[in-house]
Amino acid sequence: MMSESRTTYYVHCFAHQLQLVIVVVVRNHKGVSNFVSMISILLNVVGGSAKRCDMFGDINHEQVTKALVYRQLETRIGLNQEQCLQRPDDTRWSSHYKTSKSLVNMFPTIV
Repeated sequence: MMSESRTTYYVHCFAHQLQLVIVVVVRNHKGVSNFVSMISILLNVVGGSAKRCDMFGDINHEQVTKALVYRQLETRIGLNQEQCLQRPDDTRWSSHYKTSKSLVNMFPTIV
């Protein structure tokens, strides 16, 4: 585009700029940075082996089944679907939220 018109300016999307600022701030905050690093290590350990992934899935299925039997979880359409540990991505802050949420939901399985 810029080669076609000399008056064209390249401007980053504001949301992307904000995302990059958040990533820099998080990396410079030791507590948050350590937390994100620990999550990354955990995901590498679990996701680094197909055998561990399968074992993790089996344990999680067992935990959800027990919780449903003892009525510790609600059942409705869309609830208690198969869960996974999503890898966070620096360009999508919502992925950190989803990863943290799945860690909380799957904590007994992780332990």
